[in-house]
Amino acid sequence: MARLRRAGALTFVYRMNDDNEVEGVDLVLDVRDGEARDVLQLLGKPLPSGDVSEVRFSLELGRKNSGPDSLRVQTRSTLELMQLATHGIDVPAPDLVAGIAAGIAAGIAPEPTTASAAAFLRVQSSTTKPEDPFVAVQYRGSWFWVASNDLPSKSGFVAMQTLLQNCLHSDTPSRPQLTLPIR
Repeated sequence: MARLRRAGALTFVYRMNDDNEVEGVDLVLDVRDGEARDVLQLLGKPLPSGDVSEVRFSLELGRKNSGPDSLRVQTRSTLELMQLATHGIDVPAPDLVAGIAAGIAAGIAPEPTTASAAAFLRVQSSTTKPEDPFVAVQYRGSWFWVASNDLPSKSGFVAMQTLLQNCLHSDTPSRPQLTLPIR
């Protein structure tokens, strides 16, 4: 899916109503791309016939099977995203030994993830202050930071920060958050 997005063969677009309000989100696949056709087959969707260059699916939340023109997706919760973020943290060895934090090196890893759920945030640690971090904090004698030149981690940090601020400062009841990249 990521390769298709980078190649421009997969996009997400807002579906607008007559009042110019967002009604939903559609996934659009350029079926001239062979991998996009493979995705259709994996999803159990029919391949288009004729000169059709793209197919559009309405994204719907939930687990139940969808109709031919829609896709049901189940997004991750804020807690699940935070748990995924823990996979990219460099936990100091003394904290692992003391049992203060879990970590892969100590054999006490967070729940395993699937390939699609790889760590999206790398947090480095050291006993010395980093030279040029994007963001850094000192905690229990160690420094933790996101490197300035780590663009994926910077994006992951900002996304988590935005999501958490939205959850904490919302005046309206919380609703499911769409955690798919949207253009």
